[in-house]
Amino acid sequence: MALLYLATAGKLVQLQAFPAAERLRATAGKERSRPIPAMRGRILDRHGRTMADSLPRWRLILDLKPEERRYTRPDRKYSLEEMGNEMGLVAELAGISTGGLLGKLLDTNRCYSNIVEGLSQGAASRIQPLLNAARGTGLHLRRMEERVYPQGRSLAHVVGFTTEDEKDLSLIGACGLERMFDSELRKGKSGSLLSRSVARGYGVDLALESLPVQPAPDLRTFLDAKVGVLLREELENLQREHQPDWSCGVVINVEDSTILAIGALPDFDPNTPGDVPVSEDGQLIGHGFPGMWPFEPGSTMKPLVVSRALAEGAISPTQKFSQESGRWYVRGSKQPPIRNAQGVPSHSLNWREVLLHSSNIGAGKVGLALGADRLKTALLDWGLREPSGLPWRDQNVLFPPKVEWKKRPHWTIPAVSMGHQVQTTPLRLAAAYAALAGEGKLYSPRLFQNQEKGEGRQVLPGAIAREVRYALQDVVEAPHRAWLHDPEMEWGGKSGTVQKTHGDQKGQYTSLFVGFTPVENPEWVCVVVADNPKGKEHYGSKVAGPAVMNVLRRLSEGLAPTSSGPYLERSPFGGMLLSE
Repeated sequence: MALLYLATAGKLVQLQAFPAAERLRATAGKERSRPIPAMRGRILDRHGRTMADSLPRWRLILDLKPEERRYTRPDRKYSLEEMGNEMGLVAELAGISTGGLLGKLLDTNRCYSNIVEGLSQGAASRIQPLLNAARGTGLHLRRMEERVYPQGRSLAHVVGFTTEDEKDLSLIGACGLERMFDSELRKGKSGSLLSRSVARGYGVDLALESLPVQPAPDLRTFLDAKVGVLLREELENLQREHQPDWSCGVVINVEDSTILAIGALPDFDPNTPGDVPVSEDGQLIGHGFPGMWPFEPGSTMKPLVVSRALAEGAISPTQKFSQESGRWYVRGSKQPPIRNAQGVPSHSLNWREVLLHSSNIGAGKVGLALGADRLKTALLDWGLREPSGLPWRDQNVLFPPKVEWKKRPHWTIPAVSMGHQVQTTPLRLAAAYAALAGEGKLYSPRLFQNQEKGEGRQVLPGAIAREVRYALQDVVEAPHRAWLHDPEMEWGGKSGTVQKTHGDQKGQYTSLFVGFTPVENPEWVCVVVADNPKGKEHYGSKVAGPAVMNVLRRLSEGLAPTSSGPYLERSPFGGMLLSE
């Protein structure tokens, strides 16, 4: 009795002194930890609207050797009727036929396969008890993550999409922000739940210790999902009417230099990225990043050159420039003459009239007055060549080499002043015009809410910027551009039409337009570029101008996109466009 008393007392002391160790020993083999993986962080627009999110989904898998499975073990025999009775409801909840499910379960050449993916939490919770009741089938539910894009095609080029890692089946970024910030979006820490064995099964016991999931941080952008849809709708209208190979657009906020939307067509639906066709060279059509596509800016360069010449005192406000009867043989140049487009007056024009009529000869003479060094400095100051400061790879743009400025200045300077022999990108051009519309101060474009605005740099005196703004209002209100008149909106802008001269693109055009509103205190700048339009028109004012005007008008009126509900519809012209 004394020995029994001492043993009992010792056990009590052990339980009091080492409770955790005793619990672990007592429950060894009776408890297991169930991991709860952390899902990718969300991508949000400036108003907190979700542009990319992850939902918990389940995958029904077969992962047991045939000789160990309930229906194919050598010592077990089940009739098809018995198997159908057990697995019929599982198949129904999984959304497949009973025969199809049984065919995979009875396939002795199959050790592992995915039966169904994307099962909801509700379906999984109903299937699991059925699998528990018929143990040994080899069927299991595995938690997975499904990436969804509620805005569909809107802003798809920027947001991007994910693909599945072949090693651990986790989601990894494939393009766009999903790829650029893949590591940040995967910074969540997984949690776990402890389950305890009860009646030959395991069930979660909330009394047991668990480790909560630490979600990945959201990626908060300055993009506006509604503006993205609005821009895409106008690009769709442009594509239907003018049938370019591609078109793209950028909308930025003047005051804080934030990017509201970048979009392009052809595009893709990130919810079903596998539907995107492949071009002859194996590239996915529509997956390029439109804000970084280089092009010659054409006549949209003229306001930037003229305003800088005024600021530098290279030309006077009252100075007039001879139009040389529409054909100008530049002294010292052996190149063909510079010609004005049809409709440009033949009499001398001041700087306002040079912009109003988009005179090539006038812009070239303004550039020569500014000179090579100051013109090169102006291009750099406007940010037409500098990196955007954003995480995507900036494409190289064409810029005349030093030898061209020195050996052929009488040709290079006028050509650059007209927007030729130099390239930029839609985003850089939008930022330059935001400086012109914003009292002459240039800010780096911003996409993320943790980016500071910065000091910016003054590229023009505010007074000159205002004068040029009002001159660009005259451009869109000119009698010969009646299609750009909008009595409900005060806006300004400039077109560009670039004829291509090289290779198989010879004779094709790049058509573009840049606009801003309101003129008195501009809030938005919009750039639209269309490559190789094949309709009746190729001038930038007629191809891209109406799209810019409509975007700005709808922004100024606070109009929502004309689409309704979640924007998951496919482009009505997408098949036609992508097949060209």
